[in-house]
Amino acid sequence: AGSHERAIDHLEEAIEVAPGDPEIFVLLGEIEQSRENVEDAYVAFRRATQLAPDDIRAWSGLALSAEALGFEEEATGAYEEWAQLEQAEGIEP
Repeated sequence: AGSHERAIDHLEEAIEVAPGDPEIFVLLGEIEQSRENVEDAYVAFRRATQLAPDDIRAWSGLALSAEALGFEEEATGAYEEWAQLEQAEGIEP
């Protein structure tokens, strides 16, 4: 509740317990994005996409953070994956 540092600490502990849980990395990426810590958000979302290649939030976070870091090719690929997943889910762009 407003304490990003505590939330990050809890998520880092959760990673130690369940390193293969993509939800932890998505949540960590979202918190880091909200703190404008793009580098750490990028790393978290990248890991989330590896663990859950069909997770729209992971791909959208990766697309936005890769673009913010200037990784144009990776951002383009992530945006494409995001769009494909939304289309598969029947979500209008």
